[in-house]
Amino acid sequence: MQNAKKFNDRITIGIVPTEEDLQQLKQIGVKTLVDLREEREKFSGQVGERAQQLGLRYVAIPVSRDDIKLEDVLKFYQVAFEQRNEPIYAFSRFGKKPLTFLLLFEAGIRGEPVQRIFRKASNFGLSLDGDLSIQEFVVRFINSNEMDKMLETMRTHIPSLEDKMKAPREAPRPATLDRAGTDRIQVALANATAAWALNHDSLALRTSLLGVVRLLDDL
Repeated sequence: MQNAKKFNDRITIGIVPTEEDLQQLKQIGVKTLVDLREEREKFSGQVGERAQQLGLRYVAIPVSRDDIKLEDVLKFYQVAFEQRNEPIYAFSRFGKKPLTFLLLFEAGIRGEPVQRIFRKASNFGLSLDGDLSIQEFVVRFINSNEMDKMLETMRTHIPSLEDKMKAPREAPRPATLDRAGTDRIQVALANATAAWALNHDSLALRTSLLGVVRLLDDL
């Protein structure tokens, strides 16, 4: 099917499947569909109905682009990493939500920096550069203590993830910025947050965040 890409041997990512796509998914052995569209993006309930008619499991986890909640992301992980659901086809309107959440989880396990998520998404063929809602969520989440809470919750919920949690982390690259350099990153983040709170200028926020990412690339 078009616009579908394998994230790994267990999960395929794509956009909203057509009736023909559902038939193909059934033929290649997919067991579960995970729908991350928010309610206003669902123009009908036909995807779920048709999937179930074909004997596929259909799980809807509405994720608002403007208000991505940790509990919704955790629900996605719990379905995506449950062995009985495999293989899985995870989708949203543009396919960016499931990809972002999987890359975020991978980054948490491997201790990867935030810019690696954006780079991997681009390499996957789904650039996040123009998606300010997802960019803001990723930057805020990975720089908070919510990452550790999320990983611990997943390890408790699905014990089989223990081996994944032990995956080797990439050796950190030597820092090339001095104290003044790291201060510039903190100042840039603070300025971006303050500017957004003041005027909610999306273009200015995007420019500020891209500037922070460029600074992080130098670490």
